[in-house]
Amino acid sequence: MAASTQSKKRRRGASTRRTDRKVDFVRHHPELSDSDTVAAAAKRGLRISRSQVERVRAESPEQTRRHTAARGRRQRGAPKNGRQERPPLSKSEFIRTRPPGMTAKQVVAAARALGMSMSEHFVYNIRSTAKKRAAGSAARLSGSASRATAGQIASREAEFRRLTLALGLDRAKELLAEVEAKLTNLISGR
Repeated sequence: MAASTQSKKRRRGASTRRTDRKVDFVRHHPELSDSDTVAAAAKRGLRISRSQVERVRAESPEQTRRHTAARGRRQRGAPKNGRQERPPLSKSEFIRTRPPGMTAKQVVAAARALGMSMSEHFVYNIRSTAKKRAAGSAARLSGSASRATAGQIASREAEFRRLTLALGLDRAKELLAEVEAKLTNLISGR
């Protein structure tokens, strides 16, 4: 049993050393592109994939900066391999930004011109969801506005009652008569 455990440890150690050699190789060649790094590693007897190279460079920010500067990598937003770049909008946002009078077929054609793929059915689904959300939020807003108004009226009425009790009923009636006379004059234009 002890011999088996020792051989496993040795194998694990050898695997770790190989991985370390691959990582070191990638980090020591920041000037090479990912595919050139894979080819150069193969010449040295190291089997490494392009995704492993990308992963190592992503883990080490300093190495990545040197790697991208050395390769003169494209700037952010520049088209990749001469292809037209995808817009920063998601498909749903793209659909919602189109005018409502635009047919689903026209939306799909416009999306295809920008490199997006979608179906007319998808356009219909997004538009119907947007309409439902708009109707729901409008109902919530109107409901909360009427509740707030009713609440304000109730609190003002309570305040009027409190003031009436504080001023006395006769003085409150006098003040109401003055307000009524002023409103009548204002309405009649005097």
